[in-house]
Order: sequence, then C-alpha cells, then structure tokens
Amino acid sequence: MGSDEDNVFNEVAARDTSLLDADNVPNANQSLTCFSCDEPMTGLYCYACGNKNDNYRRSVWSLGAELFQSLTAFEGRIWRSLLTLILRPGRMARDFADGARQKWTSPIRMFLATSLLLFGYIALSGTQIIALGDIETGPDRSKVGLQYADGGVDYNQKLLFFVRKSKLKSPPEDRIAAIRQGQVGNFGVAQTAESRQDDIDAITKEIDAADAGIAKDALIAARAGLIADLEEIKANPNIMENNATSAGEDSEIAEGDEEDSALPSDFLQLRGLNGETVTLNSEGMSELYARILQNPEIINDQLNTKLKWAMFAMMPFAMFMGAIFIRGRETAMLFDHLVHAAYVHSFSFLLLFVFILLAQYTAIPLLILWYTIILLIYLPISARRAFQRSRFKAVLTAYGVGAVYTLTMLIIAVFIVAAALQTVALDISSHSPSSTIQPIP
Repeated sequence: MGSDEDNVFNEVAARDTSLLDADNVPNANQSLTCFSCDEPMTGLYCYACGNKNDNYRRSVWSLGAELFQSLTAFEGRIWRSLLTLILRPGRMARDFADGARQKWTSPIRMFLATSLLLFGYIALSGTQIIALGDIETGPDRSKVGLQYADGGVDYNQKLLFFVRKSKLKSPPEDRIAAIRQGQVGNFGVAQTAESRQDDIDAITKEIDAADAGIAKDALIAARAGLIADLEEIKANPNIMENNATSAGEDSEIAEGDEEDSALPSDFLQLRGLNGETVTLNSEGMSELYARILQNPEIINDQLNTKLKWAMFAMMPFAMFMGAIFIRGRETAMLFDHLVHAAYVHSFSFLLLFVFILLAQYTAIPLLILWYTIILLIYLPISARRAFQRSRFKAVLTAYGVGAVYTLTMLIIAVFIVAAALQTVALDISSHSPSSTIQPIP
C-alpha cells in the first residue's frame, strides 16, 4: 500500500515539476498556486485571474538577462511579429482583430517599440530632422545650393533632412558675420542688385559643373528665380508692401495714414505665443537666420518632442479616415481600423529608421523616393489583406487615407516649426531696438 502512495506522490511531483519547467522562469520564483487568487496553476498565467506565475524576487541582472534572451530568441514572438509585419502586410492586423492575440505582439506594443527605436535614435545620435547648412561631403558627391568659398572651404547653404549634427559643417565666422550684417541673401531680407547678381554668378558655376539630372534641374530652377528677383529689384529698388494689418482687425486706415502704416518688404510680422504681434526688421531677420544656421536645435528640439505625440494622436485619426473608405461587415469595424493603423505606423517607423541610417552612412541617392515607393506598394496590400476587400477598394483606401494623413502631418510640422521660430523671434525682438513687440488689444 505504501508503494502505491509513493507512486502517486512521485507522479504528482513529476507533473508539478514539468509544469514549472515548461517556461523560462526559475522554479524558485514560481508557485503551484496563483500568487493572487490561490487557484491551482495550469500554465505560466493563472486561468482565473491572469496573474503571471513569477514573483520576480531575483537580481536585476538576472531579470535583464532573461529580457535579453526573450528579445533575441529567434523563435520569440517579437521577431516573428516583425518578420510578418515586413513580409506579410496586414496579416497581423487581421489575425489580432479576429482574436489571435497570443501569437503576435500587440499593435500598441509594436507601435511603442518602433517609435522608441526611431525617436530614440534621433535623440541619441543628434539627428536633425531639418537643418540649414552643409555637410561633410566627398569629392564625388554632387552639391545642390549656392556654393561659397570662405577661407578656401566650400560651404553650401541648403536645406537638409535627417542629418546628424556632428556631420554638419560649422558655418565660417565671416559667413555668419556677413549674414548678420545683411550682406548675404536669406529669407525675407531685401537684396541689392549687386548681391543678387553675385548669387546668380555663383549658381551658374554650379550648373556648369553639375551632371545632368535632378540636381542640375533644381539649380536651373533656382537660377531662374534669382534672375526674376534681380529684374524686380532693378525695376523698383524700394519695394514696399503693407504687412501691418493683422488677421481679424476691424479698424480701417485713414487715407492720410496709409504711407505710415506700410512696412518695407524686409520686415516680418509674427503672432507671438501669448497673442502679441512681433515685428522684426531686416537686422532682426538676419539674426534669426544666423541663429538657425548656427544652432539647428532651435527647430529640432520642438520637432523631436512634439512629433512623437502628433504621431500617436494620428492613429485614431487614421482609424476614422479608414472607416470613411471601408466600413460595414464584421471585418471593418472601428477596432479593426485602429489595429491596422497601429501596425502601419509601426512599419513606417521601422522603414524610416532604416532609411535614416542609409542616408547617414551611405551615398545611396533618391532615398526619399524609394521610401515613398515602398509605402505606395505596402499600404494597398496591407489594406486588402486586413479588410478583405477588392484591389480597387484597397488602393482607394490606402492612397486616400495616405494623402489626407500626409497633408495633415505637413500642416502639423509647419505649425511646430512656426512656434519654434516665434519663440526665437520674441527673444530677438526683446533685444533689438528696431524691432517691436506690441500686445494685441
């Protein structure tokens, strides 16, 4: 009789041990009953309350090692989810919305992980989303923009995207001094015919040296604009325009005061963050331009901070936009659109991260074009597989939502940049006797 009891005991012990051995959590940190509700455990998670069978009472280093192992395990859910996200667009969205949620990483976790990867890299690497200036380039790299020689070093003043600050050339001191003195063209500052002609001569040399293609076409278009400016300056050296009347003002200007209210074209008016009107003269605008050139973080700190939140807010926006194009049936509820939007955001973050790396560490041309082409192919496939609609419906939905989404994000980015410029303009105006800050009544 005793032997039978021993056999039963051994079978129970073997079963209990196999239960605890079935996962990667140390047996010493687990229990045969739930830590929360005391129900018998049948797996890693309690069937009654969902509590994990792990008290986490071990060293931080052990926890970190377990996390690293779970992330790097090839068969891990995160890697399976990433491969499916890239190679089978829309598959996870459809499965997850249908209830298969243990198989894939959840859309919110995927969104947070890829956004952390993208914006974390941007922050840690000092990547500037948008910058003015020049970067270190090899002799075989074509340059777009006006080329100047300062101290024997070529310096191209142009618009750059996703460049690391460490790769930006520091503007030569005499170049910054010339900008602050209004001797170098920048946005909004009235130019003399001589300085504009110098710009035309410089860009003509660039055109002659450039190879045929997009870069040369851009230079030719820029020269055409400079020539038009030169003709306008010659025809009317003192171009005037009325910038004094702000939107929403009800007062009318008397005929005798019209000349006093006119501001020269080299003045800029901005609406301040607290409702005040900020007026910068040509010196103030030159100072604003010089500060942006010297310190691109003026704009990028705001972009890095606020774009993350804008992207998160755009998920429900994309959900509602998708529901406008595809609705009805059980496979196209708002929940389905939200899941799909989260996974599509995750893919776009991951793709943008890869292309930023390629832009910073390789010389592959037209990366933005390839990024756009990949998205144009990916989005309809993802929409069709996620919502099980026709090709035409999927293409209409993908491109319709994509167009509205892109336009909305551009508007948001413009407002973020404008807010950053307003902050700097307020500081400049407060230190400039020729510029003014007037409260709006």
